[in-house]
Amino acid sequence: MPWRWVAVLVLLAGAIGGATGAAVTLLRGDDDDGPVRGTLVHLGSPDYLASFTPQPFCVELHHFCIAHPETGHPVALYTYDPHPLFRGMGCEVRWQADAGFQNGPVTIHGLFTDPCGGFEYDSSGRRVFGPSPRDLDTFPVEVTDAGTIVDTRRLICGQQRLEGTYACERAPLGD
Repeated sequence: MPWRWVAVLVLLAGAIGGATGAAVTLLRGDDDDGPVRGTLVHLGSPDYLASFTPQPFCVELHHFCIAHPETGHPVALYTYDPHPLFRGMGCEVRWQADAGFQNGPVTIHGLFTDPCGGFEYDSSGRRVFGPSPRDLDTFPVEVTDAGTIVDTRRLICGQQRLEGTYACERAPLGD
């Protein structure tokens, strides 16, 4: 192969690699320094969403479930595992209405379960079993008369449960 063709192929490969890298950079970034990722998700009226309690209302397309904890204000739980290893593998927690656990004299029904790490979280996203580094991460929720809006552009880290530093990042799956 003549050296000119090798040079053309190297330049072409570099251009394709650069374009691919730029596209990946645009998809990533939910921090303040990077490009915006996510969207505003408009849901139904607060009364409609409250009709799902005590079961969470899950929106699989956007990877969150709306839960109604004791505070009464809806919480949008990010359904990707908070452990960095499992999040990087694309592991998502799933609502299991028939799962439960004993909390002293009270039996709690319904859990978010993680098929990869075996972690379990209650309906408000608090870790109840397993060495998960923190509670489930959340997205901001705004409730108005017109409806409920979930802002999947901003990730709020769950409460830390283990000592150490654990990354609080979006899953790398283009959600």
